[in-house]
Amino acid sequence: MNRDNRRNDGKKRFARENKPARDASDFIAGYHPTREFLIKNPSRVSKILVSHRSSGLDEIIGIAKANGIPFHFAPPEKLKEITGRGENIVALVSNTPLLGMDELREKAARLGNSGLFVILDEITDTHNLGAIIRSAVCFGANGVIIQKWRAATLTAAVHTSSAGAVSHIDVFSVPNVKHAITALKELSYFAVGSSSEGNTNIESFSFPGKLAVVIGSEESGIRKTVSELCDTIISIPQNKSIASLNASVAAGIILYAAHKRSHKI
Repeated sequence: MNRDNRRNDGKKRFARENKPARDASDFIAGYHPTREFLIKNPSRVSKILVSHRSSGLDEIIGIAKANGIPFHFAPPEKLKEITGRGENIVALVSNTPLLGMDELREKAARLGNSGLFVILDEITDTHNLGAIIRSAVCFGANGVIIQKWRAATLTAAVHTSSAGAVSHIDVFSVPNVKHAITALKELSYFAVGSSSEGNTNIESFSFPGKLAVVIGSEESGIRKTVSELCDTIISIPQNKSIASLNASVAAGIILYAAHKRSHKI
C-alpha cells in the first residue's frame, strides 16, 4: 500500500470513528452554546448530559432544574458517542417545543366532553415513538404524552418515522406518566392500558368519549404501578405463536378502534 492510500484509509477510519451517533439537529454541544440555547429555548430541551469530569456547571444545572429539564451525569465516552467529538456538556434538543403538565391539564379541561390522549410508558425506540405519533394524528388524538426519563424524545429520527406527523400534534413531556394519568382521571378521563393478558377484549370494549390510551415499553409492557392506575386493561386477539404485538402496532389498532367507535364507522 502506497503512502497516499494509507493516508486516505486513515482519513476514512477517522471519519467513521468520529461520526456522531445522532443527527446534528438533535443536540447542542459545549458550555456556551448549551447555556444560550437553554436560556432562549427551554421548551425544546429534553435532557442535559454532563460529563463526570465537568466543573463550573452550576448555572446550567440551575436553569435546567428551574425549567423541569432532567440532567444526567454521563461518562465522557457517552458524550463523544453522541457528538463525534470531545465535549463536557450536551443538550438533547427537539425541533418541536415540548409541552408540560400545566399545558396538559389546560388542554384536557378545554376539550370538554370528548378527548383522546396517548400515554407512552417508557417507550425507548425512536421508530416506535414516531410510528405511534403518526397513528395518533391519523386517528384524531389530541396529544401524545412521553416521559422525560428512560424514554425516547423528539429527535430527527422520530420526525422521519412519523412522516412529519410530529408537527401536527401536541407532545407533552412529563417527569412520570403516572402523574399524567392521575391528572387526566381527575378530569374524568377513562384510562385504558394494553396487554396481551388484559381482562377486557378490545372487540367488546365500549370506548368512552374521554379516553387516555396507555402503551407500555417494547420490552416489558406497562409497568405494574402504571397499570394499577388504569381503569381497565384491554387485550387484542392474536395468534399465540407470537408473544405480543409491537408497541406501535398495538397503539395503531387501539386508536383505530377508538376512532371507529367515536365516529360510528
